[in-house]
Amino acid sequence: MSLWTIFKVLIFVNLILMFAPIFPPFEVTYESLTFHKRPFDGPLTPDDLLDQAEILTTAVTGSELGFFKGPESLLIKDNFLYTGIQGGNVVRLDLKNPQKPWETVVQTGQHCLGQYEENKCGRPLGLAWDIDGQLIVADAAHGLLKVDIRTKKIISLVPSTLDIQGKHNRITNFVTVARDGTLFYTTSSTLFHLGEGVLEFFSSGSGRLLRYDPKTNTSKVLLNGISFANGVALSENEDFILLNEVGKARIMKYHLKGDLVDQVETILDTPGSPDNIRRVSNDRYLIGIPNPLLPDRFSLVADVIMKKSFLTRWVSRITYGMKMIPELINRHVFEHVWLQKASYWAANFEGMLPILPKYGLVIEIDGTGTILRSWHGPQGVVPFICEAIIYDGYMYLASPFNEFMARVRVEN
Repeated sequence: MSLWTIFKVLIFVNLILMFAPIFPPFEVTYESLTFHKRPFDGPLTPDDLLDQAEILTTAVTGSELGFFKGPESLLIKDNFLYTGIQGGNVVRLDLKNPQKPWETVVQTGQHCLGQYEENKCGRPLGLAWDIDGQLIVADAAHGLLKVDIRTKKIISLVPSTLDIQGKHNRITNFVTVARDGTLFYTTSSTLFHLGEGVLEFFSSGSGRLLRYDPKTNTSKVLLNGISFANGVALSENEDFILLNEVGKARIMKYHLKGDLVDQVETILDTPGSPDNIRRVSNDRYLIGIPNPLLPDRFSLVADVIMKKSFLTRWVSRITYGMKMIPELINRHVFEHVWLQKASYWAANFEGMLPILPKYGLVIEIDGTGTILRSWHGPQGVVPFICEAIIYDGYMYLASPFNEFMARVRVEN
């Protein structure tokens, strides 16, 4: 076969992958998006504060995987810093003695052999305290959980296997608690698991915003079709929710009361994909931007792939094939751990890290979507920041990919 023939075959195959309606993943739609690259000026003027961060201890006792990786969401209680890490562990650090190891509080799943068995061992993402002081965990693999940190007892509130209006919450991601005990939470996808996050990211979106009523133990879907729904935060008066949409790099406001009740509006096109969000005071919110859209840097994802739906379809189908081939071999031909790992990593977000800017960014906004200020780390000492909280003169910085937790001194 000549090189010209091979070239024509490759072109033909790729055209099919781009445009033909008959290839998996099925039930997925795609759209063309244009992202607004904001100039980094005014409240977005870069500094280097995050590059001055202190790396906290990575020693951890009782970790399922034996190491500290991927601190995702952050909570403070009684001078302990809580977070969830890879392997299904919720851990805490005594801030009075931060040189001591992290202590495992609870394991949300079962024993597993590695990160590639995420759906087995669990992946705690969003954390919140309920009105009774119990820990609420949004676990990507196992759903919405309630944990008694004293007895280690875990109660499943909304399992990932539960059918809610005809769909399952494949990636339960974040949660916030109202004063009456109601839980508002997100699922990033109803089609894919967390290890397949790239497939959801490049799709039009199957994520949801839901409300859980602890009195009736039922969930109601408030919003559908969100592109990798992520962080949520209630306003001080609980009249609206702010919701981060990763795939479309924007923040939405869902109205809970007033003339606009049940209506949603976009209040901010963010300078990159927004992850978690925390209300830090009345009408002020901190947001981690793990994938900043730098105004002076080319982005393969934002500037090329996402602009054309046939390209997102093409990337998704190739990624899906790279995932399914080793999975099918492992399932039907012979089993091997390397096949399981190859399948897991093929569609994992971590595979995108080489093309993402190694840049730290946290922004602060108000309830109207106005950016008030920002913190930057141009050298990438703490990159891929998903969440930030401020406590006792420090800003603590989390990331689903970093193998450490960091903090930096800030003004009150």
